[in-house]
Amino acid sequence: MAMNPKVKARWVAALRSGEYKQIEGSLKKDGGFCCLGVLCDLYARERGINEWAPSRFWRDADELPNDEVCDWAGFPYTDEDEDGRMLRCSSDYDPEVFISHTARGLSGHNDAGRTFAEIADAIESQL
Repeated sequence: MAMNPKVKARWVAALRSGEYKQIEGSLKKDGGFCCLGVLCDLYARERGINEWAPSRFWRDADELPNDEVCDWAGFPYTDEDEDGRMLRCSSDYDPEVFISHTARGLSGHNDAGRTFAEIADAIESQL
């Protein structure tokens, strides 16, 4: 299942826009965002959430988007628990893509110094 095409187009455009300062290690900090933080910011804007409280968008201390953001983005459920409930790939979903022959979650590429443009290209072609 591919992600929501409208959300994907908005996310890729936002990453390429130059509007967002890129940071590592956090969804949002000191006026900057990681690539997944940009996705959370788009979610907040669409939902009319004016106060950007990280706890509204990430799960616990993992700083990965929570199920509400993942559902909105259309990220797939890929596993099920012992009761048959569908789960994301691991409890913390971070879409894995290839950039320069390296497979990592988007946050890993972001924190390894890949630019928003490189990440946007991978999202566009692989998710």
